[in-house]
Amino acid sequence: RPWPARSTRFGRLRAYTFGSSICVFSTRTLMRMDERFGAGATYGCCEDIDYCCRHLETAENISYFPSIAVDHPELNIDVMPLEKVQLYAFGAGGLYAKHSAYGIFMASVAVSLFRIIAALLSFNFRRARYAYSAISMRLAGFFHYRRSNRAPHE
Repeated sequence: RPWPARSTRFGRLRAYTFGSSICVFSTRTLMRMDERFGAGATYGCCEDIDYCCRHLETAENISYFPSIAVDHPELNIDVMPLEKVQLYAFGAGGLYAKHSAYGIFMASVAVSLFRIIAALLSFNFRRARYAYSAISMRLAGFFHYRRSNRAPHE
């Protein structure tokens, strides 16, 4: 990701695009991670972004400091196992549904559609299959969250 070069405050959009639990510090003791998100949970990722989005709903700021450096391997779809791609996509779909982030959800689907087309045009069928899996699992996660968290009167 092209991380900002200067310290900045995050809003909701930046929480989705730059949110990462690699290094999150918080003085809030009453707000916990949503246990439905994260490693080993129904939605196997996005606990960090969910936390940031809920934090922002309280009108508090999130700050980013580029001077804090963390060495962490970059997620690369070209070397990632298909199961991990599917797990992350399912979690992202659930996150988008939870926060009614329909624009970001549609943009992520559009990006994956573009990746499918580009992969097919370059005869990279593995990448096309991964991008297709990302779309289908993102949709599955989105609708799973909506169905399982529907109010009883709906």
